[in-house]
Amino acid sequence: MTTAAPTSTVEYFYDEGSSAANALGRLTRVTDGVGSETYQYNQLGQITQFTKNVGGTNFVITYVYNQAGQIKTVTYPSNRQVTQDFDSIGRVTKISSAGTDYISGVQYNAAGAATQFDYGNGVRATIRYNNRLQLQSLAYAKGTTKLLELAYGYTGHDNGGNNGQITGITDNTGTPEAGRSVTYTYDAWGRLRTALTTGSTQYPQWGLSWDYDRFGNRKNQNVTAGSGGSMQMSIDQNTNRITLIGSTSPEYDSAGNLTKDDQWQYVYDAENRIVEVKTLAGATIATYSYDWRGVRIKKVTGESTTRYVFSGLKALAEYTNGALTREYIYHGDRFLGEWASQTVHMLYGDQISPRLSADSIGTQKGEQGHFPFGETWYESGYVTKWKFTYHERDAESGLDYATFRYYSSRLGRFMTPDPLAGNIFNPQRLNRYAYVLNDPVNLTDPYGLECTGPGGIILPCPDVTSITVNGSTYSSLGAFFEGIISAKLRPRNVDGVRGGTGPGGPPEIGPPRQNPQTCVEPNVLQRAVITGLGFWAGLTGRTIGVGAGGSAGIGYVMGNAFSASRQLVVSPNGQAAFVTTVGTNAIPLGPTHGAGAFGGLQVSVSNAQNPGQLAGVSVNGGGGGGSGAGAAVDVSFGTTGTWQANATLGAGAGGYGAAGTFQVSSVTSICPPR
Repeated sequence: MTTAAPTSTVEYFYDEGSSAANALGRLTRVTDGVGSETYQYNQLGQITQFTKNVGGTNFVITYVYNQAGQIKTVTYPSNRQVTQDFDSIGRVTKISSAGTDYISGVQYNAAGAATQFDYGNGVRATIRYNNRLQLQSLAYAKGTTKLLELAYGYTGHDNGGNNGQITGITDNTGTPEAGRSVTYTYDAWGRLRTALTTGSTQYPQWGLSWDYDRFGNRKNQNVTAGSGGSMQMSIDQNTNRITLIGSTSPEYDSAGNLTKDDQWQYVYDAENRIVEVKTLAGATIATYSYDWRGVRIKKVTGESTTRYVFSGLKALAEYTNGALTREYIYHGDRFLGEWASQTVHMLYGDQISPRLSADSIGTQKGEQGHFPFGETWYESGYVTKWKFTYHERDAESGLDYATFRYYSSRLGRFMTPDPLAGNIFNPQRLNRYAYVLNDPVNLTDPYGLECTGPGGIILPCPDVTSITVNGSTYSSLGAFFEGIISAKLRPRNVDGVRGGTGPGGPPEIGPPRQNPQTCVEPNVLQRAVITGLGFWAGLTGRTIGVGAGGSAGIGYVMGNAFSASRQLVVSPNGQAAFVTTVGTNAIPLGPTHGAGAFGGLQVSVSNAQNPGQLAGVSVNGGGGGGSGAGAAVDVSFGTTGTWQANATLGAGAGGYGAAGTFQVSSVTSICPPR
């Protein structure tokens, strides 16, 4: 068993500088074992300069914002500037650098999805959606020359109609390329069952099928037609760990990290990150270093040392042996292109991965394709290292670096357990090694943190404003370059983020968010209550709640009263929240015989369509009470036209009464199931 390597001490510094630094209450510097980070702010609290020190070398990134708080210009460490233009409602219309428009003329549909845009090399992207806003087709062409043209099908399944999973991709690029057309089938759990291509002379036919156990482990990849990678594995159902890869017995450490497979050995640090790759004989072939966020910023292979400069979770530049070797530009959350040796290569992708590259005048320079779980199908010409779902594939090991974990396309699973917990209400997610619920055609995992879309539907990858890893939550600046990780906040979990829609992803750029909207994690009992309330809310079209509350008052005709309650509510669309309400300054509508108090279990019904509509000030009227067992009813009316009726069942002391009060309600969102 391999002993975990120790991790470095991390120190955080706040409030550094004078009042002119605008740093009060803000993180200004972080030091770790591989270097440091410093942040500078403007008066609005936006980060204007980010300095990354790695091995004694400073890499500086600066940011300029427009009046809407959107990132207008980013200056790279090399002084390269990338600028974004926006329309009147904040959508990206152009991305440019050094006088060259890399994206321009972006058109959108009514749902805000990009339907057409032009690359600076003359290539036009055209994207179409069906009436369910599912990807219907995408095409890249320069004039009349097609570079890639794909059509997507969502025909019915045995398990019932169009559930959003792609069942066929037709390649209309040309006659040879038609052989790349592929059909898919799925099992009752939505897991990919078979894939079969049409085949042509240039792209011979292949067919694959997959077997899974009841716990979501992909056991076997079987060749059903032509050529393709075959993989047979045995799984321990008690731990979901591999016990056999072919005839080889792999090894794991006590944290569940795969330390030895049939090709390599892997050394992990105490935070479950691969820090060294060795041959089976024990010779080191690569070492990796990570910063305080868990992002890999240094790789050493042989005589080559590569340092990565990140803006948030996106690599902006690479320096090999001290010299700048690559820079990257993004369109939304996906790669747009890369500069290497003063040459630009633009990347063009299908719904999840890059498929081809072209130079500055639109001439195709390379192409690549992948089998469903990410193994290389074909590649020729200029080959980028950004492979399956735009992850960097390490040449030394064949693993895909997915930020917080490494993915093995050969094994079809992650090397380490997911740092985010599973969900008992979706048992397939309890398997922390499985890749996107074994649905790699429709879903992606951009950060190794369980990225899935509801119901298997491909949806835009939302702006990741916070991520929790190893008990710490980090916030970011927005979708463009995925922002700057700028603060370490209180621990909390986040929802799984969804997969991208296709070529470059939607160019959604948002204002900086250093204080993301939080939600609270319910316990098992509360989650069960949410399920029950959700059923009745969906059935009635009303927001249903349950909780506890009470009231007390004293007076005769005129008097004073106080009330308080806390309820768990669920709206018709499934949103859940805790609603806390306090009322006072009462004017009794009838006699109260002395002092009285009443409290107990509450149930409620409201016309609100989401819990947020219950927040704010309302006017309440009701009555009830009694000595011993009793009941009370009341109705509140909010300023937005919402109403909520409550019934309280419990016990009281004193007399009966009625009152009118002013109430204030606060709403705390409950995190949805992951």
